Amino acid sequence: MANIASKNENAKLSWSDAVNELVSDLTNNVTIDVPSTFKEFVQDIWKLSFPTPKLFDIWHVGFICDELDRALDEGQNFICVLPRGHWKSTILGHGYTIWQLMRTPAASKSLLYASYNHDMVRYHVRTMKDEIRANPILSNEWFTRDLARGADNSIRYQTADGGIVRVEMAGVTQFKRGLHTNAGMVVDDILKDANSPTDPGELPKIKDLFFRALMPIPNPGSPTVVVGTPMAPGDLMATLIDDDKFNSVVLPAFDPVPGRHVLAPEIRDKEWLEAYKKSNRSSFASEYMLQPHFGTDGYFTEVEIEKCEDPELKIYRRTIDHAEDLDENYDWVVAGYDVGKRRHPAHLAIFGKRKTDGHIVQLYHEFIRGMSYQAQVDILNQVATHFQIDKGFIDNTDRALEERGLQTDNQQGLSDKEHNERVQHLRGLNRKWDLMHFSRRAKNNMATKFEHYVVTEKLHLLPDAVQKEQILVVNRDLYAAETPNGHGDSFWSIGLACLAADKLDGPGSYTGVGDAQVFSGKFAEKQDPITEHSAYNEDMPQDEELSATLGKIFSKSVEMYGEEAL
Repeated sequence: MANIASKNENAKLSWSDAVNELVSDLTNNVTIDVPSTFKEFVQDIWKLSFPTPKLFDIWHVGFICDELDRALDEGQNFICVLPRGHWKSTILGHGYTIWQLMRTPAASKSLLYASYNHDMVRYHVRTMKDEIRANPILSNEWFTRDLARGADNSIRYQTADGGIVRVEMAGVTQFKRGLHTNAGMVVDDILKDANSPTDPGELPKIKDLFFRALMPIPNPGSPTVVVGTPMAPGDLMATLIDDDKFNSVVLPAFDPVPGRHVLAPEIRDKEWLEAYKKSNRSSFASEYMLQPHFGTDGYFTEVEIEKCEDPELKIYRRTIDHAEDLDENYDWVVAGYDVGKRRHPAHLAIFGKRKTDGHIVQLYHEFIRGMSYQAQVDILNQVATHFQIDKGFIDNTDRALEERGLQTDNQQGLSDKEHNERVQHLRGLNRKWDLMHFSRRAKNNMATKFEHYVVTEKLHLLPDAVQKEQILVVNRDLYAAETPNGHGDSFWSIGLACLAADKLDGPGSYTGVGDAQVFSGKFAEKQDPITEHSAYNEDMPQDEELSATLGKIFSKSVEMYGEEAL
């Protein structure tokens, strides 16, 4: 003690600082035996933090540990998608964080732990500290001093070898800019709050923040581990699974790998999973089968659109003249075209009215990517000829064709109809195509016509995953979240085609049925049906089919919005 006092006196240190320096001197030569693989760490050390350590010997734990070790050996990042309740945070979030901090060769080691928001990160930090305290090896042999004692939002320990380890916290939109870490980064459930799913419109922002702001934080060579559950097609999880810089593991609850029916029966057995599936099919598909979903805010539900998909439909080719076959089987042909933008594909949808039952059947559809506007015009002219289109609508909201000199501004005081006729003549676009500006009223009208054919079960769609995705990303406010596959393109092209179908069907077949949507509260812009919708000024046939149609639409409105919406 005299030596300490002398050192304290000479350096003018406090007694506590002097003691800390002595402890540091004594421990600087201590060697901590850190397991060389993550699997060894989990099965020999990490499991001791929990009351049932034998469960850490189950199949899927060893499997994901092996896959993570392989990714690190190959110098890759790692993403693991697991069902709810299958320990993705316990193992790959908390356990990996501790192991990675211990094995990083530096005196001061830091790792970024990111989640949806700060509250979720605090939860993970508190849990990790509890797990460290419960572990006899970690608390007695590795982490000798808690430098953030009493703080439930900070991890900072002195280790037995005299080093310092710390965990930096980050909500996806609330992280410290300019931060860098030498032990890498863990991203845990970045897409959602535990109690509130992320709005689909926010998903592109999260993806942008991840690549632009989070990924530069780890020092070069420091790995990034991402764990979570997908929310929607094209979200961050889906993007990283296809990223060459990430090794990926996706293990649904049923049939995760060939020859294994249930992922972890020790956690969720077959009977429990089947019961949950029966009680909540949509939630089961997303949370346990890891199938991206579109939330509950969509204009259409997955069930509604899947019911429209007809696997027996024949798809026609747009390079062949189908006039004879179409004349024989269809009363008329209509089409809708959502023009491709710089970042989004175009979508073409073609339908015919089947003579046998009067249903509207999809004959052809195509996503058109990377084509010039002139090339798109050429395709539209080709389509008009080969499919003998009777009427088609094109989205001209952004005047994309005009940007390529294919149209001229209306500077001569012409009516919209006269202007459209003139520019169509100038650019040589087939006169079967009409241009449409997507005003609020026009979008509402298209959506209600589309819904009419869906609700009456008269619409038949070609089965296609991307087409379905782009229908379902459009919400009740007619806003479409951006995905890698587009921006609600097929919703609008099909809506345009349904509008054309309604025009050819005539007022007697539809007559304002779709405009019942106005009363459902779906649109923020309330409209007077007498003044805004000419169909109400026409004679409405009062037949059983029409009554049934109205009943279905109003029933759906009550289901989605409650009786007060009516």
